[in-house]
Amino acid sequence: MKTIEEKLSEILTTRRKPEMVRWVRRTPDSMPVLIRLASGDQGHLSWRAAWVLWDAMEPDDPRVIPHLSSMIKRLPSLPDNLIREWLMVMQRLTIPDKLEGRVFDFCLTVWEEIDKQPSVRLNALKLILKMAKHYPELISELGPVFEDRYTDTLTPGARRSFEIMTAPLLKKKLSGPG
Repeated sequence: MKTIEEKLSEILTTRRKPEMVRWVRRTPDSMPVLIRLASGDQGHLSWRAAWVLWDAMEPDDPRVIPHLSSMIKRLPSLPDNLIREWLMVMQRLTIPDKLEGRVFDFCLTVWEEIDKQPSVRLNALKLILKMAKHYPELISELGPVFEDRYTDTLTPGARRSFEIMTAPLLKKKLSGPG
């Protein structure tokens, strides 16, 4: 009989995403294994686990939050595709106060790395903007982040996404408080 980890590894490598997500949701014991695989350094398998995780988890999923601190520490050492998936996972979570500074700093660093994949940078920006909603005083400090030097390397589609994401903030900044 296969272990949960063996079965999950098989599913992650042979099934389509909807089937993977259904299986994880129907097999509650698989979630800790999925999180462990998504946090690992098993290349494509880790990426697929993280890819499924953000779809299989609930918003503010209590099964994921305890792993957040260790994941944030690992983020700088991960490949871009896995960073992107973990940033998407974090978008579905309320980041605990004690971790917000580290997440914000990491996301800002990713956004400022203009040679990174646009999808990774945009997901970092989404988290920055999510935190700025909770801390409106950050909005006035984000101006330099929106400079052309950070957007010139974006693809046309990524640039349009950037414009859509930042339009409400820029409008609020230009119109002033209230």
